Amino acid sequence: MKLTPTSKETISLSGAGGLLILLNSFPAFRYYFFAEDFTYLRIYNLHHQQLLEAAFSRQDGMFFRPGFFLGLLWWHFVLPPEPMYYHIRNFAFCVVSLILVHRVLLKVVRSRTARIIALLLFASSKIFLTIIGYINNYENSVLLIAGLLTVLFWLRYIENRRAVDYALALTFCLICSFSKDNGLAVIVLLAACVISLAPKPDDIKREARYWAIRYLPAVVIAAAYLILRYILTGPINTENPVYSPRLSFSVAYWQTKAFLATVGNFSLTNPGRMGESGLSGLLTGGSTAIEAILCAALWGLILFTLWQGRSAGRLLILPAVWIALYVSPIFLIRNHQVYYYQDSLVGLVLLIGICLDRVRRPLVAFWCLVVAVVAINGFIANRRSYYDWQHAADYVEQLRPKFEEWRNNPPASVTYISPPELIDLTRWTVGDPLTQHLTGKPISVHIITSFEQVPPDSSAIKLHNVPPISGGATTTAIGTISASPNPIQECDDSGLGMTTISWTFQGAKKIEVRVGKPDGDLLAATESPGQASTGKWVAKGMGFYLQDVSDGRPLTSENTIAMIRVSVTDAGCR
Repeated sequence: MKLTPTSKETISLSGAGGLLILLNSFPAFRYYFFAEDFTYLRIYNLHHQQLLEAAFSRQDGMFFRPGFFLGLLWWHFVLPPEPMYYHIRNFAFCVVSLILVHRVLLKVVRSRTARIIALLLFASSKIFLTIIGYINNYENSVLLIAGLLTVLFWLRYIENRRAVDYALALTFCLICSFSKDNGLAVIVLLAACVISLAPKPDDIKREARYWAIRYLPAVVIAAAYLILRYILTGPINTENPVYSPRLSFSVAYWQTKAFLATVGNFSLTNPGRMGESGLSGLLTGGSTAIEAILCAALWGLILFTLWQGRSAGRLLILPAVWIALYVSPIFLIRNHQVYYYQDSLVGLVLLIGICLDRVRRPLVAFWCLVVAVVAINGFIANRRSYYDWQHAADYVEQLRPKFEEWRNNPPASVTYISPPELIDLTRWTVGDPLTQHLTGKPISVHIITSFEQVPPDSSAIKLHNVPPISGGATTTAIGTISASPNPIQECDDSGLGMTTISWTFQGAKKIEVRVGKPDGDLLAATESPGQASTGKWVAKGMGFYLQDVSDGRPLTSENTIAMIRVSVTDAGCR
């Protein structure tokens, strides 16, 4: 099969863009899972593994995402529970999105140089670090790919009027619309494509009638989604503090500033959500004023390029609508994440590509330099940044040895102890069903706020420093403690048994294992992981506390690292 020149260009440019993404985002491949990566598996389990019921449910009291659910859940049953497989998957879909962006560019940008600049500007974005490393962000790539396929086949239909392109455009429109609420934006994009490219000035009425008939199925898809959403989940939740739609000037200002900065890989807002500064951080220590000046200069260049390329006329409608459609919804929510701007960035690179198609060579050459600087800025920013999701993944990875141990010797249940003010963030980090999936065992998981609430037969782990980084606990060490056997079988009617207590820890110089309470009888004192056997004095419900006693820390619950409650049973005795 002989490749066309445009296919060769797509392969070569997407390959170069993929290498750029890999270079800029290589640190992403080292990060572990955390609980939010298993969102759809948790929902599946909550609905007793009833697939369609879970898919078309009101998820977390707020969302309706049947497309995402059905498209993402199955990966957990196909891929091994090792994060590298998921990172490779996410990277592969980033490359697919590059291919599709280029195919769309081919439809609206004539100049190869302009297409190269636009595509590499997209590939240079620091967004990809989060999309690859934050495993659950695969869904953003799915939505982008579905939207790009919808637009691509619609543009092909506008150009050639082939029925197969029309059918494929509506198919991907359906997938995109039923993925999440924001997916409905593609319906408006189809109209923007028609306005930008389709009507012929000599017969507007006939063209309008022709496209109105062909656009009608897309309207039906949107209406079907909204009606089904309302029937199955009711009206939109207005009580959610983060995601309920609510217009706020301060939020709109924050989101606008974050989007403007993200385009050039700058950082003007919360570094835990938006990353650190790149070149300016390296050279000047991260001056916000310098970042703002550089960001303003980039946008000055973008606006100048737009003015110079204004002769594109109504073709500019498509990327302008694209940007507006994907930026405006985030003005209504109170969450701020760098990956929210991926779809808007695609619209912007289309806009820049269309304009560069019509400007003089010196400006095109200058843009080549700008893209190189943006790529370098992103490379440095990605190595200086430490997002909240990275902190969460690193935190859970410290529990990885325990997950591996539980695969062979699972406790009846696992209890995570969280500071009360961070319990929602604890669920985001270590909640269901992370423990069950990584151990392959049906372990019951609890998240509570004090050791007094630990149920019998449960291995309890105290969590500290769950993002965002917060104080409130005297020790920040972490560790695990377990008992084997647990439960203890006793057959002499004494109600007492013996077991072996094992422990691991990090971040403490010295630990003690106490019996019954944080300042109870001493079982062991050591400076390294280990184990100790009890005598035949362990009673049902007895607790063993792993205490951080570094630098003379007192034997209080604030310095408890982990805890295990042991049970005694006569089951199996004759």
